[in-house]
Amino acid sequence: MKSYTQMTLSGFDKKALLSALLAAGMVMGSTGVSALTATGDMTVSATLTSACSVSASTLDFGSIAALNVTADVTGDTGSTLEIACTTGTTTPVIYSTSTRTMTDGGLGSLAFFLSQTSGAAADDLPNTSTGEAIGGTWTANGAAQAVTIYGRIPTSSFAGQPVGSYTATITISVDYL
Repeated sequence: MKSYTQMTLSGFDKKALLSALLAAGMVMGSTGVSALTATGDMTVSATLTSACSVSASTLDFGSIAALNVTADVTGDTGSTLEIACTTGTTTPVIYSTSTRTMTDGGLGSLAFFLSQTSGAAADDLPNTSTGEAIGGTWTANGAAQAVTIYGRIPTSSFAGQPVGSYTATITISVDYL
């Protein structure tokens, strides 16, 4: 058997065949092979919903010499809440349904009041979800903003209470739309 390079083309005009092959290669090379394309549209969507977050610091009344308490004890430095709500959220209402009583882990308990107003004489931070609009210049813009909550322990809470450390954990709620 002869190798490919030794084969001969009998009965064909070699020059004509070579010319035809070269011409076909040039035609195919110049027009190229192109892919067909189909297109379609895709819808992309997202829905942003209102959201708020709340974080709080400790409201510390400090050390109190309970024997000589003649007036309500205030926490007028307050506790700072950091409240952030998405842009466009209605001004939220703030409240706490928690029992407003600190305990010493035993028999002692101290009632306290909460307010958005420094020096408030009453417990004016609502304890129901009807709440109270966040005061001051707070706006829903996505950034955390400080809201101060003040505290007051009424004089009457100290009567008969043992010495010790009193604490409570309360939940501050923010309702928004």
